[in-house]
Amino acid sequence: MTDTDKTVRPKYSKVWEHFSLDKTKKCVQCKLCKSDMRWHGSTTVMLEHLKRKHVGVTDEDEGSSTTGKVTTVSYVSSVLKKQQKMTAFVMKKTCTPQQTTVLTQSILNMIITNMRPLSMVEDEGFTAMICTFHPGYTLPSRTHFTKLMGKKYEETFKEVKTAINTNSSKLALTADIWTSVANEAYLGVTCHYITEDWDMQSVCLTTMPLQDRHTASNIAEWLEEVVARFVIPPGKIIAIVHDNGANIVAAANILVEKHGWSSVRCSGHTLQLVINAALKHSSIEKAIGAARCLVEHFKKSELASQKSEQWSLLEELSAALKPFECATVFMSGQKYTTVSSIPPLVKGLLKFTQNAAFESAPLRAFQLTATEQLQERWKGETFFSDTAPITVILATALDPRFRRLKFLSPDEVLHVQTKLQTMVLAEKREMDVQQHGSCSSTSTDTPAAQSTPPATLLDSLLGSHGEDEDRASQGEDVHTQVRNEVLTYFGEKNLAKEENALQWWKANRDRYPMLARLAKSYLCIPGTSTPSERLFSAAGNITSKKRASLSQEHVDMLTFLHCNAKFLKKETGGFFTVVFRPVLSNGLSGGFSESSVRGAAGPLFTGTAGENSGAL
Repeated sequence: MTDTDKTVRPKYSKVWEHFSLDKTKKCVQCKLCKSDMRWHGSTTVMLEHLKRKHVGVTDEDEGSSTTGKVTTVSYVSSVLKKQQKMTAFVMKKTCTPQQTTVLTQSILNMIITNMRPLSMVEDEGFTAMICTFHPGYTLPSRTHFTKLMGKKYEETFKEVKTAINTNSSKLALTADIWTSVANEAYLGVTCHYITEDWDMQSVCLTTMPLQDRHTASNIAEWLEEVVARFVIPPGKIIAIVHDNGANIVAAANILVEKHGWSSVRCSGHTLQLVINAALKHSSIEKAIGAARCLVEHFKKSELASQKSEQWSLLEELSAALKPFECATVFMSGQKYTTVSSIPPLVKGLLKFTQNAAFESAPLRAFQLTATEQLQERWKGETFFSDTAPITVILATALDPRFRRLKFLSPDEVLHVQTKLQTMVLAEKREMDVQQHGSCSSTSTDTPAAQSTPPATLLDSLLGSHGEDEDRASQGEDVHTQVRNEVLTYFGEKNLAKEENALQWWKANRDRYPMLARLAKSYLCIPGTSTPSERLFSAAGNITSKKRASLSQEHVDMLTFLHCNAKFLKKETGGFFTVVFRPVLSNGLSGGFSESSVRGAAGPLFTGTAGENSGAL
């Protein structure tokens, strides 16, 4: 007798009617649910399985064998009927109005967040997926989602407009022009300001479709149109940041003349022009060209090895470009003040290009050209005079990290301090005029003021001189107060470079109340036009080849909503969980669990509405 014959016993128990035995694997399989389990020579495991998973089926046949078969068939039939009823219930159950709203808003938010085309709701695969999540939900048409997006745009537009106009400090704009893959031109405009809590805030104003020629006068008119749409007083804008394109520079100059804005050229674009000019050396251009063709020549290593000196040149060039990369990345930030860092960075780059020791002649030529370009393109940001005040230098002076203005001469520092005193006095005078204007208009309407009896001649003679003295003394006190505030501020040590300048002002605004107001106006200016260029990264995703059929109006809406997502109103909805069970080959344990069809929550969903915001 073999070992296998000793192990496998005769199947006397009725349990074996529901199990099949695999002698080679020493395991048994349930005929009802196809579950496999180890077999150790007894029926205990099989009995326990039947009691747990298949209630009503026993290991002993209390009647005849026919009765056992009837019991099994009856059980299977009842399970199938129950499953069919549940499936029919799920398919017939419709969405409640609240569920429909939550699902629809969730789909719209997904389109906005992921910058998907509206035509997505008509895709066969997307429609099938939504039907799987909730068979009772009817997916709205593309037209319906277009209307919803328009409504959400209007709501968000109002939120952005309110946020801009309720902020008391000055604003700065960035502007850039871009052409999509569909050869459609857009003007991107962003707005930047510092909140009452001294946080940097950035918002997208528009990616305006352009139809006419991009002349300076047209660009200036378009920018004024954007400002007017948000009801921003032109006098509230302190500066506009733009690249070095001739048309947009001319447009900025028009706005400087008309509204008194400051024109700030993008430091990132200017740095790129410096680098482009410095790279125009034959040896450097050849080395870069060889690197670009690296993939083509990868299999021809003998050609690459003949030009090993080019790779040495590229390695040296990479080290030379590192400081420019570092400056560009830092200046492209939006969460912290950047314009005030331009003069120190330019001085630092000049120090590097003048003092760096390069071995190869091409890199020495790069060094010389970069130095000349930095001096030429930033000569306005490295000196200061009363006749030509530079917005960037004023911002640097108001940054506690750089207030000592070490890149300027002592005379130039004195000019900056004097200019700031004059600006503070002018702003205080304007505030006093506004306050006294409102007070005088109130007193003019008061009958008691008109009925005051005139003073005697002697009182007038004695009193007028005293009033003049008081007025003069008050004026001297204001001048002294402003002068002392400015001198005390500049007398302090520079803040550490890694510290947050805005948080320093938040903590010291009561010590320097008049300078703090100016700081909030100047430190909001971005150092680059990167924010408006980032709009076109979003717009580029929206207007990819697959979505090039989108109308320009919808491109503007989607970009506006995506970039201003923090202003989107959060929809109140339920947190719904889909509960599935795998469908087995015999159909007994597939479909949805009963817990997924619970009360008013509807089919496939558990939980109550209002627990979370529109989460699937």
